[in-house]
Amino acid sequence: MTDKFFKLILFFLISYTLFSQNPQEQKEVIEGYDLIKLQSIEEESAKTFYSNKNNAILLAKKRGWKLTYTDSKGSYYELMKVSKTGSPIYYKTDNISAAVSTRANFLHNGGDLGLDIEGQEMTIHVWDGGVARETHQEYNDEEEESRFSIGDGSSDLNFHAAHVMGTIISSGFDPAAKGMAPKANGVGYNWTNDEAEATSAAAAGMLVSNHSYGYSVRDDEGEPQLPAYFFGGYIDSSRNWDNIMYNAPYYLMVTSA
Repeated sequence: MTDKFFKLILFFLISYTLFSQNPQEQKEVIEGYDLIKLQSIEEESAKTFYSNKNNAILLAKKRGWKLTYTDSKGSYYELMKVSKTGSPIYYKTDNISAAVSTRANFLHNGGDLGLDIEGQEMTIHVWDGGVARETHQEYNDEEEESRFSIGDGSSDLNFHAAHVMGTIISSGFDPAAKGMAPKANGVGYNWTNDEAEATSAAAAGMLVSNHSYGYSVRDDEGEPQLPAYFFGGYIDSSRNWDNIMYNAPYYLMVTSA
């Protein structure tokens, strides 16, 4: 998870006073969107992703690159594409234990501010290296019905995805695990084809998504693989996400730093 996410989650918690996520309000969110433009972005993003992915897999077979791996610290990596200089580009899960510093509990029912802001009627979408388990007890509401669903049909369970989703929506069955928005709904996706999937979800009224992953600095043997400007520079993926949010202005994408 990221410090940036924890700051922006306050926007998510409070924004239900402006737009929640019932069908009527979703309709209001997207009524000013250029849906034809968003569909074009979705199609082009998917085309580019699968072209890059297939090329990376072919080169991996020739050069002995791993398609996926987990390092000694538990971070999960997956080969996504190849840089213009021929280096492998991996997505890598990022994980910082900063939940305790957000003080989101002050907004909760029973908190010191006298409020009851717990993500009611909101939905958070989470892309990650896999998806959480739908039957986790912390994703249930007071009626024991799950508030979590899978948005892309993925069956690849991932511990990091479960951690991230739990940090956001855990109900507090175990008080120490209570999330930032314990009454919100969550939708999980595998990070495969994330730009296209997020475009589709934004066109349907998604307001906020979390992406606690980024590019890997080194390869599986610890050797540098990407130039420094990839980290902080305005690269292709920066432009692509900006383009999605420009055309879906109520949507906010939060990524790890």
